[in-house]
Amino acid sequence: MVSFETVEHVPEPRTFVSEVFRVLKPAGLFVVSTPNKDVYHHGKSPNPFHCSEMTKAELLDLLNPCFEIENLFGQVFPSGTLLDVVEQFAGKVSNRLASKLRRSIEEPLRRRFLPDIDTTNVLLRQQIIDSIPNLSPLFSRIWNPYAIQQLPNSSKHQPTYLIIVAKRRISIS
Repeated sequence: MVSFETVEHVPEPRTFVSEVFRVLKPAGLFVVSTPNKDVYHHGKSPNPFHCSEMTKAELLDLLNPCFEIENLFGQVFPSGTLLDVVEQFAGKVSNRLASKLRRSIEEPLRRRFLPDIDTTNVLLRQQIIDSIPNLSPLFSRIWNPYAIQQLPNSSKHQPTYLIIVAKRRISIS
């Protein structure tokens, strides 16, 4: 079962997780994401559509009685890099200019790192997509700045969104 950015919109998150537990078969997987309360607002006002927001510890605590955590990922929206600053400035002048700027940087990188192939071959296309995160952090960041990455145990690097893959327990502990 997949629930991207849902749990923060329900008034009773524990009831929601219990219901997921009830309908999911034993050892079934639950993939859930939510904004990370520690960094989501960045000084902005709260989202009026969220009933609650959670830190990593709170989300893990919410899931723990019903689910075993298999993997923890994070998604960080880009901010502060030189490319972002230039793109934001160009975007204020013209969205078309910002888009053209990003393409002018991405295209040479694609030609440099990715083979020129027939992209109608679905298997080959998937192999290229799967190889993107392994090319280099810079290339991955430019190619897909919203990429999901495995979350390190460090509290220094906090993602904007938390994504957890959890396996349903046999019974609630």
